[in-house]
Amino acid sequence: MTAKGVGKTEIYVVTADNAKDDSCTIYVTKPDPLTSLCFDAGEDIILDVNANYQLLVVSNRGYEDPGLFTWHSSDPSIAQVDPSGLVASFGKEGAATITASTADGSLTATCRVAVIVGLVYFSPSEPFKDVRSDSWYNPSYYKVLYLNGDPLFQLVPNIVCPENLIERLSFSYESDDPSIAAVSADGLVTALKLGVTKVRCKLYVFGVFYMNSPNVEIRVYNKLMGARLDRESLDLWCPTGPGAAKLSVVCDPEGAHISTDWSSSAPGIVAVDGYGNVTAKAAGSATITATVSHGSGALFGTYTCQVAVHESVSAVSVAAVDSGYTGFLENGKPLQLGAVIGPVSVQTKIQSTEWSSSDTSLATVDSTGKVIAKHNGAWQTVTISVKVTDNGGTSATGSITISVGTP
Repeated sequence: MTAKGVGKTEIYVVTADNAKDDSCTIYVTKPDPLTSLCFDAGEDIILDVNANYQLLVVSNRGYEDPGLFTWHSSDPSIAQVDPSGLVASFGKEGAATITASTADGSLTATCRVAVIVGLVYFSPSEPFKDVRSDSWYNPSYYKVLYLNGDPLFQLVPNIVCPENLIERLSFSYESDDPSIAAVSADGLVTALKLGVTKVRCKLYVFGVFYMNSPNVEIRVYNKLMGARLDRESLDLWCPTGPGAAKLSVVCDPEGAHISTDWSSSAPGIVAVDGYGNVTAKAAGSATITATVSHGSGALFGTYTCQVAVHESVSAVSVAAVDSGYTGFLENGKPLQLGAVIGPVSVQTKIQSTEWSSSDTSLATVDSTGKVIAKHNGAWQTVTISVKVTDNGGTSATGSITISVGTP
């Protein structure tokens, strides 16, 4: 069926007795004008010799009939193209440009075709010289540069291909963030500021783009010139007090690239993990050692922190200092109380002692534990309490009940 003009018509199926059956309506409209053309394959194609490739034309309207266009090859001895857009290479290496044009020549689609003999690719085990990989099973290629040491690196691609193809290859380079590390047209990477970016190489055959290399992560650091621990001594509390802290290596200059191994002279007293987190295990002392190396692995120095682990306050009781106290305190009379703190080792490491009365109308107590009876009447009981907090922030409470009044 061929459209003859713009409009609407109906199509019928005619039965044997000339009756109309199963109709449908056909609308014929004027197509949108062509405003753009390109090939769905993109701008570059690589072919082996004696190979074919079907080019498809895409316009602003979608895929187009190849018969609408005039096809042309800039060098038919390398690559020919027929009226359907089928490109064929022959025994000659080189590059040609294929063009599809509208009848009036106002719109064209072009692509470059390179014809080579043999495969060309980046070495899968080492795509660049002097680039390290994080792991063999999931490679992430990287190079460390130092702003204050070695800020330059030359990208040298490792290409696998027949020797006669090397001279037919060319390369260009790009960086995701040129403010961190820029890369020149010939692959020289220059570190410019601290940070991480990725660079890559673009491979061309006869000037036709072929493939991108794997990304190379450029890690820009400062080279370590000096180091120390942020603390030379540390007090921890165990078992109920704050039992953990973090030690850090302070680098000169800031942002230096280092690796640190942490160890404890007595892991049963003080443990340390691979990030410098210190945890108290038992009362005693230990030395935490940080072994600092350059990012390259060369030893730079060792640094220590002395850690003391103190027992936390765990028990408090209250007793009268006066040996003659019988449990009764007459109105207006004083009574000196004292706090008995356990364990013994914590008694010299007390941060605060807070005394309180359950009813100040019956008895008051000052900051030293001195009680004054305030009740003039029948005997009544009042509770005097003390809260003891050690230097680690752990608290314990003790109390005593006193009868106050007038005999």
